[in-house]
Amino acid sequence: MTLAMAPVAGAGNLLSPATPAPHSLPRGVARGRTLALSRTALADLRTRTTAVVPGFPLGGDATADLELRRFEPFAPGARVEAVDDRGVREVKLPDHVYFTGTVRGEPDSRVLLIAARDHVRGFVAAHDTVYPFGPDRRGRHRSYALRDVDPAAYPPPGNFCANDRHRDQVDSLVVNRGARAAAGLEPRVAYASAGLVQADAAIDTDHELWAKFGSDAGTLDYLASLAAASSAIDERDLSVRLRFSYIRLWPTAADPWNATLPDQQLDEVRNYWTNPANGMNAIAGSHDLVHFISGKAVQGGIAYVGSVCEPLYFFGVSQVYGHFDLSDPTQVWDVLVVTHEIGHNLGTPHTHCYGPPVDECYNQEPNCYAGPVVCSRGTIMSYCHLQCGGLADIDLVFGAVVSAEIKSTIAGAGCLVPIGNCGNGVVDPGEQCDDGNTVAGDGCSPSCQREVCGNHILDPGEQCDDGNTVSGDGCSATCQREPRCGDGVLDPGEECDDGNTVSGDGCSATCQHEPRCGDGVLDPGEECDDGNTVAGDGCSPTCRLEACKIMRSGQTLWLRSLLSVRHGAPGRDRLSLEAEFAIPSAVATLDPSATGMSLLVDDGTGEGELALTLPPGAHWIARHGRWLYRDRAGSVGGIRRLAIVDDTRGGVPGVDVSVTGRKGSYPLFFSDLPLAVTVLLGDAKAGQAGSCGRRSFDAGSCASRRSGTRLVCH
Repeated sequence: MTLAMAPVAGAGNLLSPATPAPHSLPRGVARGRTLALSRTALADLRTRTTAVVPGFPLGGDATADLELRRFEPFAPGARVEAVDDRGVREVKLPDHVYFTGTVRGEPDSRVLLIAARDHVRGFVAAHDTVYPFGPDRRGRHRSYALRDVDPAAYPPPGNFCANDRHRDQVDSLVVNRGARAAAGLEPRVAYASAGLVQADAAIDTDHELWAKFGSDAGTLDYLASLAAASSAIDERDLSVRLRFSYIRLWPTAADPWNATLPDQQLDEVRNYWTNPANGMNAIAGSHDLVHFISGKAVQGGIAYVGSVCEPLYFFGVSQVYGHFDLSDPTQVWDVLVVTHEIGHNLGTPHTHCYGPPVDECYNQEPNCYAGPVVCSRGTIMSYCHLQCGGLADIDLVFGAVVSAEIKSTIAGAGCLVPIGNCGNGVVDPGEQCDDGNTVAGDGCSPSCQREVCGNHILDPGEQCDDGNTVSGDGCSATCQREPRCGDGVLDPGEECDDGNTVSGDGCSATCQHEPRCGDGVLDPGEECDDGNTVAGDGCSPTCRLEACKIMRSGQTLWLRSLLSVRHGAPGRDRLSLEAEFAIPSAVATLDPSATGMSLLVDDGTGEGELALTLPPGAHWIARHGRWLYRDRAGSVGGIRRLAIVDDTRGGVPGVDVSVTGRKGSYPLFFSDLPLAVTVLLGDAKAGQAGSCGRRSFDAGSCASRRSGTRLVCH
């Protein structure tokens, strides 16, 4: 059945083909299109609950009419908290409007469209491929098909997860209903409804994820996109409305997470959240599962199977690249790994572990398919991304067999409340109230639960809800915060509140500032203090001015990058650097013959590993719109050649820099990671004016080759 929807009125096409800019597609992408966004159509779309978007461009040459309906991936009263050196503060949800839907005439297709105020992004899954669309790092909209991406250029991580090998998982009694019965445990309470149910996920993160964006807004914008994508897929395939009910960000590097391997991260997160001393149930409120989204080097993910609603086991981990833009086709991995791991929580193994197997793309998992590997298209719970076409061979669906298995788990999951009948004026099973609407703030929530103080749910008008109506514990009997030093909330009269009453950590026992680097106050001896101890934002971890002031995101989000060091005998190393980045001022203002330029490499603490300054003078030549540095003797650190080429695109100034060094000493090794490379296109004054680029390389973007004698980073 086709829904009758209101068209986008009087605005023309939302996206339409535009004149392509040079290098408008990422490397390894054969075809695609640069697109122009209609601001009028976007403003109109954001006001609608349903819409038809006509003539929507797909990839290099296709178009489709999209039938959309509005949905909300966040639970009513969802909270976002950021933990920094001053304590805990609340962050507002992004001002986005979320749509899901299908391509007209193709009921098996799926669409996710996120409408921000100045851009749209998402994907269309149809025609046996996925078409991502949205702005690249320079703000230009484009679309391409994943089948047109060279899998060799963007290899996905080897495995999604190792959940079947996790020691706790093997012996867990929450995996299936049979195991619970055999152990004499009570069966889960099942609701009679076979319709739509809601599942609320609490999301925790690490500092590494926040550092990929450098701001609360950027990190939350990314997580909102993941929430929307996961919710759209789960609701269509599983009749589960997945909502993020709580999100915690870590701008401070002092997060509680040290593990790097997925199984160790799962242990760490589970131990932290289940430790009563940390009070996570009161902090996060009611939730049905916990998912940890990590920005550490991507190795995969892990989750307990069938553990939704089980507070001791409803945990999962996803390691993500941390971008949802069109500069890198690996962005689809982030959506895939999160939906995959939550799929385990909801009750499904991998597709090659069914009998008979749903596909035969993998044969190395114990007690699962062991025959010959056969290339085929796969689904969310498969490993078919390891074969043939890579991620382009994955359909963003669970499929009939997996969906049926998950629904059998959901039928016994007592915490998943049916929501299909909420608002009909009748109190159905699982509802505490039903006032005939789904409006919050009137005593009955949009999910038909009572809005009362003390129910562990942050309802409208409440500042806190710790599950009781007792005053004196930080949350009053009327669910308002009780100001006190050490509660992690900045109250009137406090200069800081870091969650304790211990002096010597930057915030005193009376919640007043103790001078230190990273407190946001310029103390004697500091050149700067931007409120953190993160390198690469203009102020170093020791509160000294950094060589490169970041004034435009394109200075750090390089369109192309290569760092290659080949170690030889002492003093005979080789260096190659390729850097393509934006700058805030016109390329014509650069004059390295008068100012020189520098190449700097720091480690993760801000300590210098390499500093090469090419002086002004005769070695510089201006030729055909580019600057060339030539020194056959390599008198400065072995640098023989350097080129700065004007790479201005669409009115945004940019440069393409290439550096060649021979017979120099370049002490950069894999063990030194992470490394931050700064290209300073002039002197110190130029760096403070933003004529520079800075790029961080970690273990996820670098490789050690030839017995450690070569470091290659992309």
